[in-house]
Amino acid sequence: MYHCKIFVTIMASQNETINKNRQALLEAARTLFWKHGIRRVSIQDICSEAGVSKMTFYRQFANKNEIAAQVLRDIFNKAMDDYHQIMQQHITFAEKMQQVIMLKNESTIHISDEFLKDIYQQNHTELHTMIQTYQHEISAEVRNDFAQAQKDGFIRQDVTIDFIMYMMDRLTQMILDEKLLAICNDSQQAIMEVTRFFFYGILTQQPA
Repeated sequence: MYHCKIFVTIMASQNETINKNRQALLEAARTLFWKHGIRRVSIQDICSEAGVSKMTFYRQFANKNEIAAQVLRDIFNKAMDDYHQIMQQHITFAEKMQQVIMLKNESTIHISDEFLKDIYQQNHTELHTMIQTYQHEISAEVRNDFAQAQKDGFIRQDVTIDFIMYMMDRLTQMILDEKLLAICNDSQQAIMEVTRFFFYGILTQQPA
């Protein structure tokens, strides 16, 4: 019995260390990817940032694409959780959209051009497929929420949901446009300009 307790204690300690190392690697990868993009960051860079060895890295992840996939998965899942929390509040649709814009602003501070380009121009099949899947899921959620908001009278009846979704997709693509980036201070400003324009347009109020 005594030896069993020792074994359980050792295994628990090892599992805790493994989890800490994994979390440290994920946080390091996210920080570096956010600043420099995915392609420019090496496994050694991630290990140095996390303060672990390459051997420890390979105990957790097969390669850089695998940890990149997990980082993106975590980012998308958190974004969806935050979005759900906003949309479940008992406030007006306009107030919800204001919070969505604020959330987008906070989540994109210090984002690098390299990260955006790697995300939206990702050629690796696994990551590209995963990004497309998440985009479809998010798009479906937003479509349903916009359709309900239109039924409730918060969105103009003369604008189709298909057109709204099309414009959202086109505006997302604009974030990587070199001309847009040239007139903005950085990618974060470009994201916010596009987001505010989508929700508010250029008029200070609707005509009577």
